[in-house]
Amino acid sequence: GRDKRSCEELAWYVAIASNFLTGIILLILCLFGEFIRKHTPGVALLSSISALGFTYLALNEYLQVAASPIVSFLPFTIVMLGYFGDVKFGWIPIVFIALVVGTIFAWATSLNHVSNVRTAASIVKPYPLVFPIKEIFIPQEKRCLQMELEL
Repeated sequence: GRDKRSCEELAWYVAIASNFLTGIILLILCLFGEFIRKHTPGVALLSSISALGFTYLALNEYLQVAASPIVSFLPFTIVMLGYFGDVKFGWIPIVFIALVVGTIFAWATSLNHVSNVRTAASIVKPYPLVFPIKEIFIPQEKRCLQMELEL
C-alpha cells in the first residue's frame, strides 16, 4: 500500500523518464529522418501526430468540460464555430467571447466561488526551476529506502 502522494510522484517520474527516453529515440531516429521522409507519405506522418495531440490535449480538456456541461458547452460551441465554422464576432477574438460567456455562466450557476479565486491566486507565484535527473534514474523503492535510512 502506497499513499496517494507517493503514487503521484511515481507517475510523475515515470512520465519524465518516458519523455527522456522518447527524446533519445527521436535523437537517434533523426539520423534516418531523410530516409523516413522520402519513403513515408506525408499524410501518414501528420495523422499520427494529430491523433496523439488530440488524445493528450483535447480529450483531457474535454473531460473537464463534460464535468459541468451547463457552464462549458456553450463556450466550447462558440470556439468550435469560430475555428471550424469560420463564424466571426467582428474584431473581438473568438476565445475572448468564449471566456466571457463561460465566466458569466460559472458565476451565474454558483459553480465558481470566491474561495476558489483566492486559492488560485495563492498558487500563482514564481517557483524554482526543477530538473530531477537523478530522481529519474533511481527506482522509487531505492529512493524510499534512502529516505528511511536518512531519517
